[in-house]
Amino acid sequence: ATWRKQLHPDDVARIETEFRDALDGKKPFNSSFRIVRVDGEAREVRTSAHVQRNPAGRPTRVVGVNWDVTAERRAQVQVEDARDQAQRLNRKLEDALDRAQRLAREAAAATTAKSEFLANMSHEIRTPLNAVIGMSGLLLGTDLSKEQREFAETIRTSGDGLLGLINDI
Repeated sequence: ATWRKQLHPDDVARIETEFRDALDGKKPFNSSFRIVRVDGEAREVRTSAHVQRNPAGRPTRVVGVNWDVTAERRAQVQVEDARDQAQRLNRKLEDALDRAQRLAREAAAATTAKSEFLANMSHEIRTPLNAVIGMSGLLLGTDLSKEQREFAETIRTSGDGLLGLINDI
């Protein structure tokens, strides 16, 4: 009765069944259960017991050992929690890596598209710009008034500057 009063309420039915089975000779009494100490603290106990019997086969007493495995169980729970946390972090890391790889592929595609766009635009701008520069050069080779020459030189200088900018880009 004293032992039963110390059992954790959630373990009473299971332990009583296991103990009864041991008394009936169905199986040995090797189990674990929780007890509640007088101060209210719950402790985990592992037990191994042998039922001694009289010559008629009736149980006379139970001899066994109880081990307080509370610290071991708490450490096991901490290890399991740490493992679960590590698994969650690994999943997050895998997700982040997948996202980074996807973004890298998208960035590479964007870089390729940008390069192709710049090459196409450069070609499209150079064609008429070369005509402007060439025609201004031809114009400068003719008889022009001072004002006309300044205008043609401005066209030529601006065209050369724009061509240099396109080359840099």
